[in-house]
Amino acid sequence: MSCPFCDLINHPDDPHVIEVGAHTSVLLDRAPVFLGHALIVPTAHVEHLLVADPEVVIEVMRRSQEVAIAAMDAYRADGILTVTNTIVSQSVPHLHVHVIARHQGDGLRGFLWPRKRYSSQEELLEYRDRLRGSLVGRSPYASD
Repeated sequence: MSCPFCDLINHPDDPHVIEVGAHTSVLLDRAPVFLGHALIVPTAHVEHLLVADPEVVIEVMRRSQEVAIAAMDAYRADGILTVTNTIVSQSVPHLHVHVIARHQGDGLRGFLWPRKRYSSQEELLEYRDRLRGSLVGRSPYASD
């Protein structure tokens, strides 16, 4: 199966390609939320965040930060939306981070998902404890 991002990386003269690097590449989204909407991808194919080597994740996020700072300047943005979908709603099965320049009053509301509230303090604690329990031993940052 062909990967659209790998195809772009292999055709660096395509107008959607901003740069192809050794570890990460920067592309313009073909269907941008706002003009200038960029995608930061690992140059080597990685399907999604959950299977990526942590060093790849570090490089992708490092470059995402640099692109976000550049987009603030290039588009005179008031802020940046950075987001990655993992499996569900991931339209291209190649890890990517969206970097989208935002402007006050740009009309982007409810774009990502409907918001919910916990029905009770008990429900909040249940969800907290379930995730906390699943994290134990998975991260060097987990507390005892």
